[in-house]
Amino acid sequence: MRAVFSTPAFLNPKFRHLCKIDLRQKFIFSGNSSTFANTTTVMSLKLPFIEAEITDQYLYDENPRPWIIGFSGGKDSTMLLQVVWRALMKIPAELRNRRIYVVCNDTLVENPKIVAFINRTLKLLQKSATQQGLPISVHRTTPRLEDTFWVNLIGKGYPAPTNSFRGVPNDSK
Repeated sequence: MRAVFSTPAFLNPKFRHLCKIDLRQKFIFSGNSSTFANTTTVMSLKLPFIEAEITDQYLYDENPRPWIIGFSGGKDSTMLLQVVWRALMKIPAELRNRRIYVVCNDTLVENPKIVAFINRTLKLLQKSATQQGLPISVHRTTPRLEDTFWVNLIGKGYPAPTNSFRGVPNDSK
């Protein structure tokens, strides 16, 4: 038995215009093995469109509330911050009135080298934002002692994360 699934079938139609897709890619499943045929997919996000949307939201939102960007130093939050940064750089300085807070939470669990890397990155972000005249301020948060991972795990008896359980109790967030 052979089934063929085309890549675009699982894309949400609302977001299809953001991607360029080569319709030749097919995933072919035969019995227990799977092979890929015509794996020449071209899928590139249209960053100018995303930057324009960010600019539009920044300038024309009727509620001038500040933006808060959670930053972990990982690929997703780094990409989000970079796209917002690029969009802000295209806005004239006199129109950059909305504050943007970049918030990084130190969970007090990370390896010291990771903590040092994040701290250097946060300092560099703040320095660069100031030099470039961006309304971005960087903040590092840490939990209160009674809310730390180790107090919750050992002191309060919360279950340890495993591959099948990674939930964080609401009290720990």
